[in-house]
Amino acid sequence: MIELFGLNLSLYGAIVGICVAFIINRFLDEFENKIKLIDYIFVLISCLLLGRLFYAIRNPEIFSKFLAIHTGGTRIYGVLAGLFLSSAIVARYRNLKFLRVADNLALTLPLAQGVGRFANFINQELYGFPSELPWAVHIRPENRIRGYETFSHFHPVFFYEAALNFVLWIIISRLKSARPGIRFAFYLIGYGVIRIITNRFRLDLLPNMILDPSDLISAIFILIGIVLLKRLTASNESVNKKASYKNA
Repeated sequence: MIELFGLNLSLYGAIVGICVAFIINRFLDEFENKIKLIDYIFVLISCLLLGRLFYAIRNPEIFSKFLAIHTGGTRIYGVLAGLFLSSAIVARYRNLKFLRVADNLALTLPLAQGVGRFANFINQELYGFPSELPWAVHIRPENRIRGYETFSHFHPVFFYEAALNFVLWIIISRLKSARPGIRFAFYLIGYGVIRIITNRFRLDLLPNMILDPSDLISAIFILIGIVLLKRLTASNESVNKKASYKNA
């Protein structure tokens, strides 16, 4: 924990805050004065509240201290839901194309998420099943999940997700002259696949469940991404055909 202005902040929260600042800086460069300070505050509050709500649904005991966000406890899919919904509202209010805004998010989110996952290592969380592999991470006894106290080394799920997010960021950043929405579609598909893969290693999901609720959300992300990608590529092919007819 980090103490700042009398509050004890989780290290994960501090790193997420830095990542948010990075995203805001990119938007300031891209959209200049079109997006105002109040818009960023609205988006940030939306991310915090929905991220906290998703966490509270899984952990009902924290509803009594729902607004104590500085103590930690959010879910990434809640944060993303708040980010996309509030961004769509801001884009509509400021007369911006949402897909252009979403593409800029897609160019920064995988990198920010990858960096943020290393806070899980420092906090000794987001690890997987016991492992004897050379890259297995040591977890202190007080941070081991009940039933696994006798094991010392576990799969570093935080690293798996971080590495895959970095790969996704490289892929998206290399999409040259992409039609608005293409990068966003790739992000939805890519991150959905990443979560489904990494969930197979995690110990902290709901017990006795083959599929976690986050797997369902991941599948929805993938489905939306595929539908969006097909619509955009089909629209692009239609435009190219019309152009070829005019030039014939």
